[in-house]
Amino acid sequence: MFSLPPFSLETTGKSAHELASVADLFAAHTPVNIAFLGNESHAQRIQAAATIKSLGLEPTPIISSRRLQSKEDFYHYVDPLVKQSHIKRLMVVGGDPKQPQGPYNDSIGLLKSDLLKSCELETVVIAGYPEGHPHIRSQQLIESLKWKVAFLKQQNVKVEITTQLAFCTESIVKWIETIRSSGIHEPIRIGVPSSTRVKTLSYFAQQFGVEISAASLEKYAMDTTDETLEAKTDALYQELTQTIKRHGYENIYFHLYTLDGMVKSKAWLENFLRP
Repeated sequence: MFSLPPFSLETTGKSAHELASVADLFAAHTPVNIAFLGNESHAQRIQAAATIKSLGLEPTPIISSRRLQSKEDFYHYVDPLVKQSHIKRLMVVGGDPKQPQGPYNDSIGLLKSDLLKSCELETVVIAGYPEGHPHIRSQQLIESLKWKVAFLKQQNVKVEITTQLAFCTESIVKWIETIRSSGIHEPIRIGVPSSTRVKTLSYFAQQFGVEISAASLEKYAMDTTDETLEAKTDALYQELTQTIKRHGYENIYFHLYTLDGMVKSKAWLENFLRP
């Protein structure tokens, strides 16, 4: 059984400096994922990793397979991460572009390339989709996840699963049950949103390709008739923790999407993380 910080975080190259305002709220070595955005450079992401490391947190750069232009592009990004920030974790995803910008069509293609072997990683994080993917069938997602876990374990690398932003407790719990019954018992981090306006939440849900059902909108008081109101996202987290505990699932953690940024979310985080 892994012993992991209860939460992980998400940041970007441009916003990593905001972590200084909230770092002391989190356990040492809390993982912080660094998004691989098309409008940011490797240099920005490399600096973000250094900032995260200096704060006593654990940088987890995300590699967007379809955004990599070549094998050399991968090394141009990852080599400084290894040498300067001594990263021990990476997250590997397919990425947003519909067409690959280089030789890697998806995360499986990148894994098969054996490029990660040069990084001496301890942990590779892969993505989970409790509420499905807009372009991939659910069964294909499960089979892909099973392949990745088996492949990485053969490489003697620890595996974690961090999920996409999700809203429906029933769907999340059903997905966890499917994963566990498939023989996958690696740590899962469920992606949950911070408190934010309904408008912001709806925007990011659309960006992530996640549909917020009418039932979820009603349950969490996400009033779409007035999108300036705060979405009651705490209710989602509370319901999830209670349901997971009731089912007796183990090795389940949470990944916090602070959609308004760390500075604006500080007060919410202080209250949310209070014992």
